[in-house]
Amino acid sequence: PMPESGTCRSCGAKMLWVRSAATGSLMPLDFEPCEDGNITLVDGLAHVHGGTLFEESTSPDEARYKSHHATCPDRQAWRKIRGKT
Repeated sequence: PMPESGTCRSCGAKMLWVRSAATGSLMPLDFEPCEDGNITLVDGLAHVHGGTLFEESTSPDEARYKSHHATCPDRQAWRKIRGKT
């Protein structure tokens, strides 16, 4: 499956919608790759990496992305608080 592009309904930024390899859920990624991202795309699926394992498992020229949940300037408006409606 190929990532689909979209636009954040909150801040208007261009994003990619990609299925998580771990959960199968759609996750929003920033449209442009970045050096300090912790997500790679393999066969159209998003793989989230962390710590030193990430550095060892990826090549320096592999595109890395960030979750748009982490970078959206309006992210606080989208977070759900448990137990409150």
